[in-house]
Amino acid sequence: MQPDRSCPILTIAVPLSIQQGHIARCLDSLEHPNATFQGCDLEILVIDDGSAADDSAIARERALRLEGLRVVSKPDPVHGSSIECAAEAASGIYFYVLESYDEVVPSSLRKVVALLRWLDDRGVTLDALILDRIVRDDSRRQVFTRSFRRILPAGRTFGWTEALRDPLPTSIQKPSIVFRRDLLSECHLHLPARIFHVGSLYALLPLAWARRLYHLPVPLNIHRIDRDAPSDSLHEVLDNTEEGLRLIRYMVAAFALFPKGLPKRLAAYLEDSMSVHISATLASLSLSSRDDRERKKTDLFQWIRRNYPEAY
Repeated sequence: MQPDRSCPILTIAVPLSIQQGHIARCLDSLEHPNATFQGCDLEILVIDDGSAADDSAIARERALRLEGLRVVSKPDPVHGSSIECAAEAASGIYFYVLESYDEVVPSSLRKVVALLRWLDDRGVTLDALILDRIVRDDSRRQVFTRSFRRILPAGRTFGWTEALRDPLPTSIQKPSIVFRRDLLSECHLHLPARIFHVGSLYALLPLAWARRLYHLPVPLNIHRIDRDAPSDSLHEVLDNTEEGLRLIRYMVAAFALFPKGLPKRLAAYLEDSMSVHISATLASLSLSSRDDRERKKTDLFQWIRRNYPEAY
């Protein structure tokens, strides 16, 4: 049977952010000559929630001349619903979220699209494609590569029995994962509507249903650390501990819905990742100046123990 080439192989969702002024650079990386494609291999969806008027205007101007780029409007400025809105509007076989303040490595994007199309032509469907990423701290002139080269098999499909051969030093974060789009509906992914930082949930929950994986050891995402940006400051982290506590509750509740009989290495990875997330949130709470921080911790653990004893 011939593969269906009537739909893009990959949809890249770009939710506009309150951190304005970066969308042009983001779209430039997607339009770069080193990221050329054939036909309709790539679909780009810019999700406009009304919070970034200048960036919205730039994206809409680009959409007039760039084939495959669409701007999708949504009424509420909530990040989680932006991702869900993009997944519903997407037509690609695979789905990737690129923040508007990040960019891609054009040559790596071309390799990703070529690999996914090559696999699809041979009837091979992945649940998740895992990639490296780059973090640039321009103020300190430092560049870090988040790599899984010594941990995950590379250049072939594999399952969880072969994955995570050594303890994972860092979680597989959202910028490193391309999901099969249908997997997001199969796992009933629902991101909390009133919490902005949902990337950890998005990266973690669908993996409980992922069975066929592939690791391509090239960096796709470039994240630039802006010391002056609110999202990169300790002050905002401490201010958002209440949001972090709510996110933990969503995460624990979602764990209760995971399919039974998870592969042991997958179960261990999910549990460890949740523990790391909880520990980081509670550490932020301890560093805050809140008078009720100890009560907040106690309330959280009591809630988990009462409602989800297995997770506790």
